[in-house]
Amino acid sequence: MMKIASRYLAASFIPPFVTSVMFFVSFLLTFELFKIVRLVVRKDIDVILILKLMGHVAVTFIPLAAPLAAIFSAIYALNKLSEDSEIIAMRSFGFSKEKILTPFMIVGVAVAISVFALNQNLIPFSKREFRSGMIQLTSKGLLQDIKQEQFFTDVPKITLFAEKVEEGGEKLENVFIHSLGKTAKDEDKVIMANKGLVIKQKMDKWGASSMRLNLSNGNIVKVNKAKKRTEKIIFKEYNFPLFEGAYKVSIDTRNSMLTNDELWEKIKKKSMAKKVDKGGITKARLELYSRYNTPLLIVIFIFLGFSIGVKRGRGAKGNSTVFAFVSVALYYVLFFLGLSLSKDNVLSAGVSIFFPTALLLMIAIYFYRRLDWVS
Repeated sequence: MMKIASRYLAASFIPPFVTSVMFFVSFLLTFELFKIVRLVVRKDIDVILILKLMGHVAVTFIPLAAPLAAIFSAIYALNKLSEDSEIIAMRSFGFSKEKILTPFMIVGVAVAISVFALNQNLIPFSKREFRSGMIQLTSKGLLQDIKQEQFFTDVPKITLFAEKVEEGGEKLENVFIHSLGKTAKDEDKVIMANKGLVIKQKMDKWGASSMRLNLSNGNIVKVNKAKKRTEKIIFKEYNFPLFEGAYKVSIDTRNSMLTNDELWEKIKKKSMAKKVDKGGITKARLELYSRYNTPLLIVIFIFLGFSIGVKRGRGAKGNSTVFAFVSVALYYVLFFLGLSLSKDNVLSAGVSIFFPTALLLMIAIYFYRRLDWVS
């Protein structure tokens, strides 16, 4: 009897959980799709590459979606069981709340282990592949947008014009470039050259790309408005950084592309270095601890969903969904506040990651103890 009931309880949770994960992943995916669409529109892009990118980015959203799906699926399953009086029926057969909770926790632990395994290698790999794919799209689209006798302004602060464009935008003739300085103190440049050749480079394993324009037989006019100075230079060959490091990744993003073993090794090396990089160590620890925290969060969210999802009987009113939203909001407010304080070296990485989770566990235990039935 117990085995049948356990399978039934687990089966009541799994379908809404899978559906919820798919919903939250799809919702998060829409934001990345906007970035991809901007690159795809009016460009000859391989459909396979687009689908591959979508698949990789969808995988990276699973650790974000799973905890949210866990709590709302648990509440949905328990609400439905309560409304159909199935919880009352199980209680009448002598089922304690611990026995009813057990199937949910078993499924939760299985999901938590799966997410932890994904975070070990697959998700960092998918993040690297997505970054690499975005660079391919950007580089290809950038070259295709360079048209002869048309002004090209896709790169911020740079205007490019060429009388003749060949080989898909890689070979230019009679080139004119107007480059604005990044700040008011920097020099503006006006460059004219007889020929230009686009050279693509991959700068590092993180995907920070470089696209330089090799110019020949021309001149550069530098204008420094702050110092009111103008300088002209004649050159035979000059490399102009047309597209350099546009997708250069931050330290946080780099950390997310590392496996757990690589993160541990990075923390160890930075800690043993002569000049300790406290900021770099903290950010690496935040990424690593988050990967250990997510599986715990899934199990605790299921526990909390069970504790607030049980109704007192058919037709009974409850505010379980409101409690869920409040609990989730409280957790993420504390979580992101902790991240901010840790990055400013005010709070340790361990406290900022695990304190909100511990607080959430205490809230779940409080509601669990308030469940009113005889064990």
